[in-house]
Amino acid sequence: MDKRIRLTHSFPADLARQVRIQWPTLPKSPPPLPDESLLQTLIETAYLASMETEEARSLRFTLCCTASSMDAPAQGQGGAVEAWPFAKDRTFSAQEIRRLSVATNVDTSALWVQFSDNAQEPLTIHGLLNLGMPWTSAPNAFAYYYDSLPEALLLRVEAPGQIAVYCGESLVASLKSGRIQVENQLATHDLVAIDPILREGHSVLREQIPAPSRAVERNWEQYEWLSYVNTVLAVVSAIQRSGHGGALILARMGSRFTSDDYVRIKYRLAGGAAHLSSRFVQFVSQHHRYMDVVSLAKRASDSPVVQRQLLTDYLIRDALHRLAEACAFVGNLASTDGGAGHARGLHR
Repeated sequence: MDKRIRLTHSFPADLARQVRIQWPTLPKSPPPLPDESLLQTLIETAYLASMETEEARSLRFTLCCTASSMDAPAQGQGGAVEAWPFAKDRTFSAQEIRRLSVATNVDTSALWVQFSDNAQEPLTIHGLLNLGMPWTSAPNAFAYYYDSLPEALLLRVEAPGQIAVYCGESLVASLKSGRIQVENQLATHDLVAIDPILREGHSVLREQIPAPSRAVERNWEQYEWLSYVNTVLAVVSAIQRSGHGGALILARMGSRFTSDDYVRIKYRLAGGAAHLSSRFVQFVSQHHRYMDVVSLAKRASDSPVVQRQLLTDYLIRDALHRLAEACAFVGNLASTDGGAGHARGLHR
């Protein structure tokens, strides 16, 4: 009788193989990957480093891996990401990652790892990269304002044993809790089934948003609609990224589905507050004002108009930041144990 135990878990080597399988299927021509053995070393070392601690704190870091013959090119913009190369390359090891990771932020900077065309030469830490404005806005569906990521292989480590592999902004595959997940992006046609509900919610909020007086109607209407859909997707993304489970309920106006007869609300907001809706309205309204100012600036070059444009641009970025925070908070409520969280939806 065969009593051998079959292991069902995946390991860093399995993630490396999956990345090599997925890499050629990416929509754009992907940048070069390290040799097969070096790619496995890269992921395994990052995995081991994720188990380390620095003064009792778990490490969170991003690695950007490029060929030694190239810079870290900025995705879609040309040029290169701001780099701080070391005078002498450092050894690529879990201990060196542990020491350097405390000088970086998982969202805004990265350790720059390089590989040689000669597969016999080891990986090295070439320096640090400044990724700029937090790029986590991109996977949260808010891709309006953020600095471009390097068009390169990226490894993001947020917790012990948890690695996500990106090509620029595109999530390729991840390893979490011993399981590999290949990212399946939500396509536009997947939203067809809920389109009537989304349209109804958008039409209700549309009444609270002043329309631009100078911008082309087709342009601002399309932007407004995409912003609404992106807000819904941002909440879903926050739920998925937590890995804790949960669901987002979208209901028609007047539906009794979210009443106490069907859903037990554990954290009900006082006074019928609609924080998410109000922040969406503030963001889109500010964007529409910005479009008007831009249109005016094209016709006038005097200093007050230019200053007004800069101020409006700042205000729209601030409104976007607040909306993104609200989406993350609502999505994270799904991670609370023992019951459903509730926040007044985008319909009201």
